[in-house]
Amino acid sequence: MSDFEKGIQSELQNSELHLRQDVCEELQTMRRAALATPEPWWRLRRIVWPTTGMALASLIAVVLILNTDPARNSEQPAVKEKYSDNFDLYENLDFYYWLANGENDIRG
Repeated sequence: MSDFEKGIQSELQNSELHLRQDVCEELQTMRRAALATPEPWWRLRRIVWPTTGMALASLIAVVLILNTDPARNSEQPAVKEKYSDNFDLYENLDFYYWLANGENDIRG
């Protein structure tokens, strides 16, 4: 320990010896109240909150993972059905180009 630390320590010890009686009684009362707190509840409370949070986060993750697959599978057939009608248009695309050119010749 340095000289500064030794000086602080000795000053604190001297001030501790010369405390007023009412301050000593108040400190003693607070010490007894702190020691009277039931230890199992404090330990349980410190464990319950993080455990509950992790369980909730895991539950949310599982629900999100399980919900994404059926949603994708149900949307894909709907998209195929929606655009399947327009494929006939693309099969006859040459005919439509020929028809459009013929209309331009008639007008022009």
